[in-house]
Amino acid sequence: SMPIFQAFFKNHEGTSIGITAELITHYERLHHNFSHRIVHASYSINLADKHILSHASLKRELYCAQALQFSHLLFHPGAVPPLFTRHEALDMLVKNLNTLSKREPHIKFVLENSAHGKRSLGGDFEELAYVQARLDSPEKVSFCI
Repeated sequence: SMPIFQAFFKNHEGTSIGITAELITHYERLHHNFSHRIVHASYSINLADKHILSHASLKRELYCAQALQFSHLLFHPGAVPPLFTRHEALDMLVKNLNTLSKREPHIKFVLENSAHGKRSLGGDFEELAYVQARLDSPEKVSFCI
């Protein structure tokens, strides 16, 4: 068996990838060969947004990940929303991860670092360490560099 399988439910342009019955059948035959099945969340999901937990894209990604028995959902941390300080955005990111970890007991979350830009979060180790230190369930969140 191979250790990791990763998939996207949306392409890089944000268009949903059709999940057909044939694709599901093929995946169900193969998914047991992988110890970790990771879905990479849409780039449009900003975990630092105070309204992200009700966002349709996040709900769809969670639904598909659960329906197809993915073990992990991988995110980029997001960006500082307008009118937020960088610190406030990191605190919102932690709050949203803590809520997701409680709501979704059957899936683990992965934060992948991002390119360091003016508003991007997670571009340096200090920000990722800040997030990790404030998680209610650190065993539910991994980090990918």
